[in-house]
Amino acid sequence: VRLDVGISRSTLTGLYFAATTTSALMLPLGGKWIDRFGPRVMVGVFAMGLGMACAVLSTVRTNDRSTLPQLFGALFLLRFFGQGNLMNVSVTEINYWWMKRRGFVMGVAGSVVSAAMLGIIPLVMMHLIESVGWRGTYVVLALACWCVMAPLGWILFRGKPEEY
Repeated sequence: VRLDVGISRSTLTGLYFAATTTSALMLPLGGKWIDRFGPRVMVGVFAMGLGMACAVLSTVRTNDRSTLPQLFGALFLLRFFGQGNLMNVSVTEINYWWMKRRGFVMGVAGSVVSAAMLGIIPLVMMHLIESVGWRGTYVVLALACWCVMAPLGWILFRGKPEEY
């Protein structure tokens, strides 16, 4: 990404830091939405938003005046919808439904996410990048968010137990 869009490591690092910090400051808003609309609705919204972030990132211009703002926006959206609010809604769902074994379930969820992030996902991403490039990979990820993650979230997530 960095070489293709023509920016230095320090510029990319600074943008990533700024986008992450801005996203972190906005996470309570996502939490309010989860409280208001429920995990089932919001997991779909956040997955669709993550897909949008991937799509935006795939279109970042190269060596253009709009490169830095567009890259910042895409990184912000990735952090806000992805690691930030998808994690937030997942933890909320676990806390709603598991009382007695909550610690165990959180441990299992953490193990599964860690194993995927350290094992399977990097291999798949490397293969995709080699096959279709980094921009094509973000398009594939956008489609996966829209066509797989959002529908699965709608099927698997529920609201508060009191609603059932």
